Amino acid sequence: MLARRRLAALAIAPVLAATAVIASPPAAQADTRGCVTKAEYKKVKKGMKIERVHRVFDTAGKKESRAASGGYVFMVRSYKVCNSRWSAVAVGFEKSPGTAMKLSAKNAVWVS
Repeated sequence: MLARRRLAALAIAPVLAATAVIASPPAAQADTRGCVTKAEYKKVKKGMKIERVHRVFDTAGKKESRAASGGYVFMVRSYKVCNSRWSAVAVGFEKSPGTAMKLSAKNAVWVS
């Protein structure tokens, strides 16, 4: 279990460091394809299956990293933010043997 947490921390650390900017959030928008709004980001919760997250976001985003060992998988995906070139959304998903890939961590930076 400790090795799995270390693996997860190593996989998400570069993405979280790259998105560690303090900024004010833009106004929420209507449902959009190919990018994530603040309202869509707020809808996704820990434990949601990856397919459901992608339905809420209307995009599968981009796989930034993936680590697997002993049937455990951890993946970080980034998503384009609507109407903000400098904002960022990163989501961590994990899977244990015999389970589905589920949201385990999320991070966003909103720059207007």
